Amino acid sequence: MHKEIIQQFKRERKRLKMTQLEVSEIAEVSHFTVSRMESGATIPPLNIFLKCADAVGMMVALVPKPIELRREKREKNKRVPTIKRKDIDWDAFIKD
Repeated sequence: MHKEIIQQFKRERKRLKMTQLEVSEIAEVSHFTVSRMESGATIPPLNIFLKCADAVGMMVALVPKPIELRREKREKNKRVPTIKRKDIDWDAFIKD
C-alpha cells in the first residue's frame, strides 16, 4: 500500500514540475530522503512523509474502510479455539 501512496506523491510532484531538491528544501528534509523515498529504497517515517506531502500541497487522511473489507479482515483473524489437556476426557481414550 505504501508504494501506491509514494507514487501518488511522485506524480503530484512531477505534475507541479517540482524537483526533488525543491521538495526537500520546502519540507526541510534531505534531498536524499526524497530520492530514496521515491525510488522505494526506504519507507519514510510518517512525520517526514507528512512534511513532503505538505510541500507539494497534499494531505494525508485516514478514512474508514468499507464495511465489507472490515468484516473480511475480522474473519481472517479469527483463531481456532485450542483444546487444553485438562479439558479432554482422558477416560474416553483409555481402553482396558
